[in-house]
Amino acid sequence: MNKEFILKLKNIGSVLLNSPARNPIFSVAFLFLIVLALGALIFYRYDILVKASQPKITAEAVQFEEELYRQILKEWQTRDERSGAVDSLKYIDPFQEKR
Repeated sequence: MNKEFILKLKNIGSVLLNSPARNPIFSVAFLFLIVLALGALIFYRYDILVKASQPKITAEAVQFEEELYRQILKEWQTRDERSGAVDSLKYIDPFQEKR
């Protein structure tokens, strides 16, 4: 690389870094427009495109599995019985005065 190219890069870099400092109102307006454009892009992608696309309809109907439901219900009942046994125990209150 020659020295002229490096000097041009430094000059361009200083202009790019100093221009926002010299014109803060334009810099803020430019950043505001960038943020506004990004917000519009995100809104378009996640709201408008989702509403415009049609949902895919599957041919299979959802079927209720009775046997699986009974197994889960049985497991819940056994857990409920175990937790009920723990609740019925009477524990000594360590903060109560002895009589």
